[in-house]
Amino acid sequence: MASPLVSIVIPTYNQVHGYLEASVRSALAQTYSNVEVIVSDNHSTNGAGELLAAMSDPRLRVVRPPQHIPMTEHFTFAAQQAQGAFLSFLSSDDWVFPNWLSSLMPMFEAAPDAVFGFGEIIDVRHDDLNSSNFLYRNGAMASGAYSVAQILPTMFRFDRLSSWMVGDVIRADAYRKAGGIGFGGFNYSSDWGLAVKLLELGGCVYLNQPVARYRSWGHAEGKIDSLRFEGGLKDILRAYEMMEASPALKTALAGLQPELRKAKQAKARTLTLGLFEMMAVSTVDRATLDRLKGLLLSLDSSAVTRLALGLCTPATAPAARLAYPYARAAFRSKIGRYLRGRKPAPQAASAP
Repeated sequence: MASPLVSIVIPTYNQVHGYLEASVRSALAQTYSNVEVIVSDNHSTNGAGELLAAMSDPRLRVVRPPQHIPMTEHFTFAAQQAQGAFLSFLSSDDWVFPNWLSSLMPMFEAAPDAVFGFGEIIDVRHDDLNSSNFLYRNGAMASGAYSVAQILPTMFRFDRLSSWMVGDVIRADAYRKAGGIGFGGFNYSSDWGLAVKLLELGGCVYLNQPVARYRSWGHAEGKIDSLRFEGGLKDILRAYEMMEASPALKTALAGLQPELRKAKQAKARTLTLGLFEMMAVSTVDRATLDRLKGLLLSLDSSAVTRLALGLCTPATAPAARLAYPYARAAFRSKIGRYLRGRKPAPQAASAP
């Protein structure tokens, strides 16, 4: 029996040449035999087209939309070019291991009801693919198939534990039935909305071994500002809204309300720390600050979150800037100890 075709979809726009080439070559280096690699160039102006034209491989197709389009629309366009029974999105600055598909794809055969799959991710510095900041799950999930009820507590955390798009594989028919990635009014995180819609259709498989390297960008690289922070926060609120309004997820969520409440509280408090960080490295005007605080309170209005947000004022901004380098160093030390000491979660079920 022939292996099903997997379409690896790489949307790109003005990507650093070295990052783009490494990403495409990692997709072409798969030990899994039946792949096509589709690079969609969103009319780059930095010579990326010439770079791609020089990469000769019969499995590689380079396409372009009719004109430059917004990011989510571009991902939608790129996915529409896929011909495989399965598809995967690979950002043009990320990298996948050669045995990614050959390790993950057999898991779908054992779990025919699983509609998507993903694996462990290594976070690296954006300028050093061979660095290693941390593992996203670090053994917190076991390899295997997960039912909707089993995976939801992880997925609705909307943090690194639930990140799935890097090194993902999605059944193409389920992707189309779910509405694809370009829906729901998301600013940056259409993948969260897609995860909710996919979970309405079935469970997933997870491979507890590194499948990809994710280049990490942040404040220092100019990737985060108040506009992006607000857009990301609205995306999280939208994903929770979709999840809680879904008739298909109602039964599974009924027994998970305490976990859902804790996840929202944890997310609100993490984002409040992110707001402090943003105040430390950039200027946030009062109107924007008040708007962001209001959104965070709509996520969680508990006393602890209210107290923490009460400290986010223009008056505390100088102190935040002064304390930021020390707090960041302490946080990295603490999270490093936490990740090294985290114990594996219970074993996954053999089928969803």
